[in-house]
Amino acid sequence: MGRLPSAGYKSHDRGPREFKSRLRKETGDIMALAKKKVITISPSHPIKDASELMVEKEIRRLPVTSSGTGRLQGALVTRDIINFRV
Repeated sequence: MGRLPSAGYKSHDRGPREFKSRLRKETGDIMALAKKKVITISPSHPIKDASELMVEKEIRRLPVTSSGTGRLQGALVTRDIINFRV
């Protein structure tokens, strides 16, 4: 199967090699790096809402959490939406 058209999607992820070369040897508190206010969506929302939210907030990954418990159920990435619409 060939590569699907990107529809303007450009990933800034460069894969494990570049990631490894950019790691620091320092240690520290993970919460100093982690975002505390995470934008999420529930599984009952339409895909259109999720894609509009991702565009509005300029994010490429969207955690899918349970409405009642807030428990992580999955993650939606821009490539998922592109593949769905093709």
